[in-house]
Amino acid sequence: MLNALVGEKIAIISPKPQTTRIAFSYHQRREKKGHEAGQVVLIDTPGVHRPDSSLGRKMMSDVHDALHGCQLTF
Repeated sequence: MLNALVGEKIAIISPKPQTTRIAFSYHQRREKKGHEAGQVVLIDTPGVHRPDSSLGRKMMSDVHDALHGCQLTF
């Protein structure tokens, strides 16, 4: 979905689950008449799951950190 929204291949696509191991973000700024009109930040995180390994626990920690670091303003 992230690739479709951006129009570029920036996120991994695979039929295997949990391909994204770390969260990353894509930033897009819009300007209008020389002033910032807005900013969009898309974040791709590992999928939410019940971890059964130390890697899974680390991936879920990254998901929670990404969510807590988000702020929505209008």
